[in-house]
Amino acid sequence: MRYTGPALDEISIPLPPDSALEYFAGYGLDFEPGDFSFMRGAFPEATAKERAQWQELTAWFDQCEAVAKWKLTARLDGLGVNVTLAPDFKVAPYLCRQVPTPERAFTEVTSMAQIEAALPAARLVYDTLIATSDAALAGLSGWRPDSPEDVQALTAPGLADEIVTDTLRWELLLNVFEWTEPGFDGEPRLGLSPEEVEVLQALVQSQLVLVETMNVGSLGDVIAEQGWPRISEVGSYAATKAWQIAYNTNDLAFQLEVLRAMEPLLEEGEVEKRDYAMLFDPVHFATTGKQLYGTLERCEGGLLLPEPVEDETGLDARRAAMGLVAMAERGEWETTF
Repeated sequence: MRYTGPALDEISIPLPPDSALEYFAGYGLDFEPGDFSFMRGAFPEATAKERAQWQELTAWFDQCEAVAKWKLTARLDGLGVNVTLAPDFKVAPYLCRQVPTPERAFTEVTSMAQIEAALPAARLVYDTLIATSDAALAGLSGWRPDSPEDVQALTAPGLADEIVTDTLRWELLLNVFEWTEPGFDGEPRLGLSPEEVEVLQALVQSQLVLVETMNVGSLGDVIAEQGWPRISEVGSYAATKAWQIAYNTNDLAFQLEVLRAMEPLLEEGEVEKRDYAMLFDPVHFATTGKQLYGTLERCEGGLLLPEPVEDETGLDARRAAMGLVAMAERGEWETTF
């Protein structure tokens, strides 16, 4: 069905309510949880004023989601894709996704008093992580993990370094969720209590969303200026890292733009075919309900099963053409991302 809503330039994501604006800073309204006081109204001990402010904030979340869905549909229409997004398809922009809520962030934490008790230790670990990550990433020029690539032979080594640094910053933040999982003995890692872990993860999640958004913006600028980063320009490692930025965002329209930028380079060997296939499937599935290369799975009855596939008889041939093994030979999980 053809999109008939407002024009793309007429759709604006609503600003946060005044009661929460102090937590948003800068031109991009980057969110910083601070002392988490914005969340007081979500807990039983809240005052009437705090509950009212929380209700304003949660109403803004709903409005953000609705407007973002309109905006995505309009962007897809501009790209020639007319689709009705599923009701459970999440498209909230970073402005809203940066803000943690008790439902999304906490299971152990049930009161504001627990947040206040957990925050000093969580903030210390978080601030140390950010400082050490920035210092480590600043010295990574030309670094590749066990790679035979001659970085100096690339035509755009500076761009390669930018892409690698951007994705590694995102990965370091993401790794916090693994590092803070209890060990085999059930003991918390990093010496943190379960409540401290949840507050730390809430801090990290806000930053993770911001870094993801900045990475998408930077990569979008590169594509607009010079097209998709070619392997001959940035090397295969950085080219796959660029793909990783696109793969991990929830911006479906951007992912479609990336596919269209990658496609002409496939036969030239300037794009990893496997990368293209693994990005194609989630975009195709979101817009048609089917995948083409069998890289998407769902858990059903304790088993990992492929999502519906278009033209199943030709599946293994398509996979072989994109450097993927036959379905019967694949492991339990196609990707580590």
